[in-house]
Amino acid sequence: MTRKLVGLALLGLFVAGNALAQPYPNRPVRLIAAQSAGSSLDTITRIVTPKLSEMLGQQIVIDNRGGAGGIIGIELAARANADGYTLLLGAPSSMILSRFTYSKLAFE
Repeated sequence: MTRKLVGLALLGLFVAGNALAQPYPNRPVRLIAAQSAGSSLDTITRIVTPKLSEMLGQQIVIDNRGGAGGIIGIELAARANADGYTLLLGAPSSMILSRFTYSKLAFE
C-alpha cells in the first residue's frame, strides 16, 4: 500500500513538473482596455503594450470596450477564462466606485 502511494506521489510530481515547464505565454495575450479608443487610458495602453509584448515575446491584442463607465470591459474580463491570457486595464474609479453606484453587476 505504501509503495503505491509513493508511486502515485512521484507520478503526481512528474506530471506537475511538466505542467509547470510549459512556457507562458505561448499564444497571443488579450488586453481589454475598459475605455473607448482615443481615451487617455487607450493612449497609455498603446504606449505600454509594445514594450510588454517585447518582454513577453508574444503579441498583445488590445480590445477597447468602452461604455457604461468601464463596466462593459470589466464584465467581459470577469467572464473570460482564468488562464492568464486575458488582462484588464481599467480606471480605478470604474472598478471600485461602480460597486457602490450600481445595484446589479456581473462582477465583484
